[in-house]
Amino acid sequence: MNTIGFKGGCNPIVIPYTIENGSIVVPVDGLLDHKKEFQ
Repeated sequence: MNTIGFKGGCNPIVIPYTIENGSIVVPVDGLLDHKKEFQ
């Protein structure tokens, strides 16, 4: 997969996240939406 120009740089899969108290928080639903990409 060509990733040049994709949001996310080398990781073109855009997963929702928030930053809370200095930590990155990724909701499980955001990962499950892209589970086929992580197999």
